[in-house]
Amino acid sequence: MDPQAPNQAQPDQAPPIQQQPTPASEDLAGRQMAQEIASDMQNGPGQMIAQGVLGGEILLLLVLLASGWKIFTKANQAGWKILVPFYNLWIMLKIACVPGYYLILLLIPGVNIFASLRIAHRVSKGFGHGAGFTAGMVFLPFIFYPMLAFGNSQYHPAES
Repeated sequence: MDPQAPNQAQPDQAPPIQQQPTPASEDLAGRQMAQEIASDMQNGPGQMIAQGVLGGEILLLLVLLASGWKIFTKANQAGWKILVPFYNLWIMLKIACVPGYYLILLLIPGVNIFASLRIAHRVSKGFGHGAGFTAGMVFLPFIFYPMLAFGNSQYHPAES
C-alpha cells in the first residue's frame, strides 16, 4: 500500500470522526459573527457614509445661518438675531411685514404650512422677487436663501 495515496484507508486506522456542532458552539459562532459585523459597521464604509452625511448637514446649516445673517443685515436688522430661536422668527415676521400673531400660527400643525408660505412670499416680495422665487425659497432653500442673501437683491419693505 502506498503511504502517499490519500484515498486508501489504512487497515489499522479508523476513519476520522467528524464532530457535530453543539448548540453551545453554534451560539458562540453566531456571537462571533455578530461582533465581526458590528465591528465592520463601526469601522467600515457605513461609518464613512454617516460621517459624510453629518458633515454635509453641518455645512448646510452653516450656509443657511450665514444666509440668514446676511438677509437680516440687508433688512436693517442685526445679523446675530438669526442665532436666537423664536426671536429669529419674530424678526423674520417683521421683515415680511406680517402681523405678530403669525408666530402663533407657525405653532399650529397644518396652519403653519400656509403661514410659512405667506411669510416666504412676503420676504421674496420685500426683496423684489415674485412667486417663482418664493417657490424656490420653499422647495430649494439651500440655493435660494443664499441667492437672496449674497445676490444683488435690495430690501424694500413697502413692496412686501
